[in-house]
This record gives sequence, structure tokens and C-alpha cells, in this order.
Amino acid sequence: MNALMMASLIWLGDIETKADTYWRFRREFDVEKLRKEMVILELACAGDYEVYLNGVRVPMTQFPDFPDKKSYASKDVTKYLREGRNCLAVSVHHIGRSFFTHYACDPGLMASMWYDRTHLLVSDKTWKGSQDPCYTQGKGNLLTVQLGFTFEYDARKEDDWKLVGYDDSKWANTIELSRPTASGHWARLEPRPIKDLMETDAGGVKMVWQGWRTMIDGVPFNGFRFLQDAFEPPSSYKGEAARRKPILYPGGEVWRFKRPSQAGMGLSCILDVGKESTGYVEIDVEAPAGTLIELHHGEHLEDGQVRSIIGSRSFIDKYTCREGRNRFAYALRRYGGRYLQLVFKDYGDVLPGLRYAGWNNVTYPLPEASEFVTEDRLLTRVREMALNTLVCCMHDHYEDCPWREQSLYAYDSRNQMLYGYYIWGNYAFAQASLELLGRSYLGNGYLEICAPAQSSITIPSFTLVWIPMLYEHYMFSGTLEQYKRQADVVDKILTTALSRKSSVPGLYEPGNTPDIWNFYEWIGQLSRSPEFPDSLYNIYLYESLGAGAELAEANGQAEKAEQWRAARDELGSAIEKTFWDEKASCYGFLMPEKHPDQAHYEHVQAVMLFNELVPERKHAQFFKVLMSNTLVPTTYSSLPYLVRAMMKYSRETRTFVDERLRKEFDHWALEGFTSLPETPAGPDDFSWAGSCCHGWSAIPAYFANAITLGIRPLKPGFEKFEVKPYPGILKQASGSVPTPYGPIHVEWKNLVDGLHVCVSHPKATRPMVRNFREFSMANIEYISY
Repeated sequence: MNALMMASLIWLGDIETKADTYWRFRREFDVEKLRKEMVILELACAGDYEVYLNGVRVPMTQFPDFPDKKSYASKDVTKYLREGRNCLAVSVHHIGRSFFTHYACDPGLMASMWYDRTHLLVSDKTWKGSQDPCYTQGKGNLLTVQLGFTFEYDARKEDDWKLVGYDDSKWANTIELSRPTASGHWARLEPRPIKDLMETDAGGVKMVWQGWRTMIDGVPFNGFRFLQDAFEPPSSYKGEAARRKPILYPGGEVWRFKRPSQAGMGLSCILDVGKESTGYVEIDVEAPAGTLIELHHGEHLEDGQVRSIIGSRSFIDKYTCREGRNRFAYALRRYGGRYLQLVFKDYGDVLPGLRYAGWNNVTYPLPEASEFVTEDRLLTRVREMALNTLVCCMHDHYEDCPWREQSLYAYDSRNQMLYGYYIWGNYAFAQASLELLGRSYLGNGYLEICAPAQSSITIPSFTLVWIPMLYEHYMFSGTLEQYKRQADVVDKILTTALSRKSSVPGLYEPGNTPDIWNFYEWIGQLSRSPEFPDSLYNIYLYESLGAGAELAEANGQAEKAEQWRAARDELGSAIEKTFWDEKASCYGFLMPEKHPDQAHYEHVQAVMLFNELVPERKHAQFFKVLMSNTLVPTTYSSLPYLVRAMMKYSRETRTFVDERLRKEFDHWALEGFTSLPETPAGPDDFSWAGSCCHGWSAIPAYFANAITLGIRPLKPGFEKFEVKPYPGILKQASGSVPTPYGPIHVEWKNLVDGLHVCVSHPKATRPMVRNFREFSMANIEYISY
């Protein structure tokens, strides 16, 4: 039942709605008798919201969407209701401008509560609303240009507006707005396409630093104090407990600050939530009214403090205390990271006390991760870090990183989808992200840089990989549904790309207008192509044409499939001929005849090899150069191409890949990281703004289940699949991979007489077990279920 269609789109009529403003809406209603039927609340909003029933927050969130087709959340709220008078209260952050995580929408709110086709309430002109006096309105301070605004909250202005009986007589009546709006927004409603996010209680946080904070020559400086000098500990912190760093739990005892040696110094402490994670920030403090708390969050302590100000980026929110105990949680934006630094200022004569600060865990509800067991504990640890990386980068859609952007990019999410298929399956989640990306089509042959974002900027290579993403989704899920939904976008992308012919025969160019960012990788010239034609755009177009052909053929469009294949084959010949550098024995990013002294990139060789564009007669000299460590290396984003390509060829290429991955990732585990960073430079990349958790870097999870176990689909949905284990230096491994029919389980041991392999698989699937030349096969056992 879509009861929301019975509701009106409401807002406040006489108050200007600016960007970065906070609003309150409430409606009291009666429940005569609690019933056995579920009571469902449906809600949609132009920005982000928190919803409360009788003062208790209901865990619902707005799905990021496009303004013409708004998504609504549905929740069983039966347990929040009581007989008699009830109050529904909604706190709304009207973002009001577009970011890489938000497409600006005309303000509005729609809500409906119902059971068994009976409405308890709908949004209409009987609701009351006002601006929220606790938040600083319209400040517009940016956390990052991708993610949005920071917040400032003043608890001295709080009242009981979320509870029954609150006097809202001075609030304005809402008005009912027409749908769609004049801008075409709110034209259609659709249910949230994926499951609700899951919130779990925060655990203990460890205090890892305490002291004071001041400004020296305009630069923040942390001064360390020993624990006994910084705090008056609670009575329980004694004996054996006093020998360890304190751990604070929600609702715990008070740690009272001691006065610093000099007036005007801010009191400070740093808390470790244990590992890279995401959630809604919570604080529980005791302080005099007017005490200002700065909340700095980040991923590491490389500088001896949380790195919270980086150029124009500011990972600092502000909270002003009311008198006494302050309990506050902010669920309008997720924090991502590992560390929270609190700075207390303006506390006067009464020193503040800390009970707890951190964030709860907000994750997408995933099934249990697929198994992988081996004797190599470091390999297992790195895989666990990769899984945590993926979890932190999945919420309403795939995210590049949880700390700095939380944005859906096609190239990033292509890796994340592929890795996730081997861990959770998550076909529906992947489909929702594919849908968002496809809806961002700009009409000029390209997708927006992110979705939903309302950005005219595009990255052509990211658009092109979206089509192989659709094909991989088909191969792993076994369904063409998403391709059928967006086949017209595929056709427009490929047709437009083939119309942009280069002056060099057989090649194509993406265009070089200000809105086109010709990016491939964060290294050298690949971060922005200096001229055209370049090899990478054409190779990605080659791959995209091949994927488009496979999808069209599977959809019964044989003529179109043949058209794309013919264009692909012609393009492939031109790429190989034009970009082969005879002197360097590899392929150039730019045309060798014009750039004889150019740097040569591993990325270019990897995608050439992956797409089988390197003629066999050139293999000997090509592989010699590729494995010479003289090329500009790939970073983590394009590493899957190198891995997947090199595994096909020889013992030497496979050993090269195995050793390369250990070199790239083992040291992060040994350095204490709990997730995998964006680039090999880690947190110091991008002028000290490198992310310590980036979804595209989680290739160790893929390598374990896809390469070490050797499982890959040969037909859609794993109806036919290959098992080709790669032991490397391992003696044994076992694990599973999810499929639409149930998990495939593989166990192998590399013994003196060769590989002993056992494959357990659903009856609807058919295995083909093979071996690499360097690992002979001794025995194969099949178990179907």
C-alpha cells in the first residue's frame, strides 16, 4: 500500500528557505487502542531528517535521489506508539544546494502513518512547523565541497517540542504545496530501493590522548598532559584498571577535567573508536552553560592529533552546552573515521566532565560474509581489512570513502561491486547504485561525475566503465533486468562516443570542453589527459563496446550486438597499431610518433592486456618490460585490471601479481591500519587529505575468493562456473562464494602429488575444474546439493 499518495507535500509558506537551514515539524494524534496490526510510517523529504515518535528517534533515513522522483522510507513504528495521545516530530536539514552526495530539491515533506488501510495521520495543513533555534541557520560552512555542511548546535535553546503536550501555538501552520512543483520536483514517488540502514549501539571508546589545546602563531597546538594531571578519574578507575588507558562506555561515569596551568587553554582529549567505522556522533558530558565543544573527527593521528583542517576542508562541528548533563546525537550526517577529538572552550570556573563521546555503528545490513580460511595469518588479516573497507563504503549506495566524500563514482563502485559479489552477492544493492548512475545521464553521451549530484562535470572513462559494470552484474546475478531498464542510456553513450571521431583514422576522442575531466588515475599525466587521441579513452571504449555487445545479444538484439562488435574490432586494431612504441616495447599513453620520450604507464599495459589487445608475437618483449618495474605503476584504482590480466598468462606473471599485492598491502596491516587507503601514499596524499579507507582499494578480498579459490562465473548467475585455484605460496585454503542458487564452497590442499580439490555446489550449477600449469591436479571431488 502506498499510503503516502494520500498525503500532501507540506512546508512553511511565509519563511524563506535558504540553504543549510534546519526546520521542525510536528503533529499530535490519538491512538484509541493499540492493535496487533503493524503500524507503518512512510516519509519523504527534500533534505535529510530525523524522525521521532514520542521523543524517541526512529531509525529512518532519506535515500539519495533525484528531485523529480523522490524516494520514501517505510518503517514499522508499532513499538513506538502508546494508547492515547502521541506526537510525531520531524527535524529536517534543508541542504538547499547540490553536492556530490545530494541533488538540490525544492523544500518539502510528506508523511503518512497507517495500518490495515486505515490512516492514523497524513501530512497536511494541520501540521505545525518552525525553524529550529538550536542550529545556526544558513551558515554554510563546508566540511568538504563533496560532502556538504558542518553543523553548530546550541543546547541552551532546547525545548520539549518532540513530546506530547508541547505548546506549539506560536509555530506557523504548514501549507500544502502542489506536486510537481514549478521546478518539476516531487513529480513521482517510489519506495526506497534497498534495505534500511542498520544501527547498532556504540561500544567502548579508548582515550588515547589528553591535555590542552591552544593556538600558536595561528596554528592549533596540542599539549600533552599525563592522565593523572588531566583528569580526576571516577572511583572505579583504580587498581589493575588504572594501569590501562581508560575506556569510556555510553552512560558511563564522569571523567572530570583538571584545570590547565594557563588560563584560556582549551581542554582536549582524543578517543579511539577501535577501527575505521561509520555512524552518528554521540556525546554525553557535564558542563556549565555556554561551554563550547568542538568535535574533530578523522582517520588517523599522524600529526599527533586528529587532522581536521586540511586546506578548505574542515572536519569540525560545534556544540554549545546547556547547564548540567548534555546528551546529544546528530543523525543528519554520518561520521566516518576512527578518532574523535574533543576540545572544550569557554567553560569558565566550573570544569567540564566527560562520560562518553564517539559514534554508533551505521552499516548496510549485509548477509554473513563468505568464508576464506588459510594458514597465512597476515593474508587473512589483510582480507579482513578489505572487508571492513567495503562495509564502511556501503550505505545508501557505494561510497568512495566514508570520511571525506561518501560519493558514488562509477569507477570506484565498479571495483566495489566486483569485490562484493564474491563476499555477499549483494546484487540488489549493486543494482540500486547502477540505477542511480544511469539516471545521471547528462544527454551529451556522458554520466555525471557522481550520482545523484547535479553536476555538469563528467569523467568520460567513468561513463564508459558503467557499461561493463552492467555486464558484470548480469554475469554474477544472472538477471538482465537492470540492462533492460537502462538499455537506452547504453545505446546513447555508445552511439555518441562513436560519433566523436579523431583525426587519427580509427580512433575516437572524448572532447575537451571545461565540463569534461579526462581523468584515468591519480598519477602523472593520467590525472588529466594533456592531448588527444590518448590510448586509455579508446581502450575503455573498446571494453565498453564489447560489454554492450554481450548485453545486447543476451537481450535478443543480435543486429545491435554485431554492430557494437564490428566497431570494437576495428577500434582494437587502430589502438594496437597507433600506440605501440617499438623503442619501449610497450604501449604509450600518447602517440609514440609525437611523444617519443613520454613516460610509460603500467595502467595502459594492464588494460591492453586485460582486453587481449596485445598480439602474441609481442608477448615476450611486452612482458619483459611490464615486469621490469620501470613503468609508472598503477595505483589501487586500476590494480584489478593488472591482476585479472596477468593471472591468465604464465607462472611468472602470476607470481609477479601475487608478490605485488603482498608488497602493496601487507605493510598497512603491520602499521596498524584497520582499512585500506585510497592510494599507496596513504593519508599524506592529496596534500595531506588522503583517505585511509577507500572502496576501490579492497582488492585483497577479491583476490582471496576469486583468485586463490579460483571461482568465476562462465555463464550468467554461475549456471556454469570455473574453479581454477591459485595456491601461490599457500599450502591449503578453503572458502565460499555466494551465487543466486546458493554458495559454492571450494577446499584445496597443495600436497606432494599435486592439488586435491573439493567443490561443493548447488545442483543448478555446473563446475569446470582446471589447474594452472605450475600446479598439477591430483584429485577432484564434487558434491552437489
